[in-house]
Amino acid sequence: MFDKLIDFVLNLKDEVIPVRIINEWEGGIHMRAGKFLKPTQPGLNFKIPFIDQFWVVHTVPQTVDLLSQTLTTKDGKNIVLKGIIRYKIEDPKKYLISVNSARDVLVDTVQGVIKNVIEDFTWGDATKLDTLITEKSKVMVEEWGIKVESVTLVDFSLIKTYRLIQN
Repeated sequence: MFDKLIDFVLNLKDEVIPVRIINEWEGGIHMRAGKFLKPTQPGLNFKIPFIDQFWVVHTVPQTVDLLSQTLTTKDGKNIVLKGIIRYKIEDPKKYLISVNSARDVLVDTVQGVIKNVIEDFTWGDATKLDTLITEKSKVMVEEWGIKVESVTLVDFSLIKTYRLIQN
């Protein structure tokens, strides 16, 4: 019972304090009564207690590992690959307001781009597609305030697949 009371008091403390410090590696938005007011800047930001909120994200480069994908190239070769995305948040407003679970959307979108690109190339060409995948991914996610710096394909290999068909 006391732990809930302590949590309530600590949360109330954050609401009552009329300032919010935004770190140099962060960006965010200042919301007033649930509506966008302005972008935040690093440093001291003033707020009206109980009415204003700050939503903050890291704006420095970050990486995310993609799950393994099993795909078929244009020449019918079955391959398995993993990728790594290096990205940064360019526009915190778009990132925070225009899409729900932006990091998940980034991963799903880039994996879709990889699938589309790999299916259009043969095995011999598929090992050299990092730049093309990066450029296509940049275009797809910029509307959410994300800048893809690179997509690197790793663990790239041919596989044999066996399918068992049962009646």
